[in-house]
Amino acid sequence: MGEWTTKPLTRSAIRSHPEALGLQQDADEVVAVLPEGRFRFRLYVRATRLWSLCVTTPAGRLGECYDNEMARTDGDRLFLQPYDSRVEGDTTYEMARTDTTLTLSFVGTSEPTTDGVPGAVWHRAFYTVAPFTHD
Repeated sequence: MGEWTTKPLTRSAIRSHPEALGLQQDADEVVAVLPEGRFRFRLYVRATRLWSLCVTTPAGRLGECYDNEMARTDGDRLFLQPYDSRVEGDTTYEMARTDTTLTLSFVGTSEPTTDGVPGAVWHRAFYTVAPFTHD
């Protein structure tokens, strides 16, 4: 629970990440939704198991929120399901967690394509680009 934040990122860092994963055909669409300049991904994890992924600016201001999921864990597996009941599918990650760091490795998803980009691309680009540090 709590808040988890990545290191400062840029659009080019996100662009190079999907390309490294062989997903370059969707890189333009992914980075187009992100802010100009530096930003961080911030996870808000609530006791109710609600998991929200947003961005913050260098000044710490909250920006766009991109993902709301219901989360559950089983050992080192993290399972996410869209909070919006109209969206079907689920996503699985392997997670490595310490008291201060959370690193996610994508396993798979059945979440649908959104804005022309497969669910797997969104998840890989946003959740695996950098480890999260507990605030």
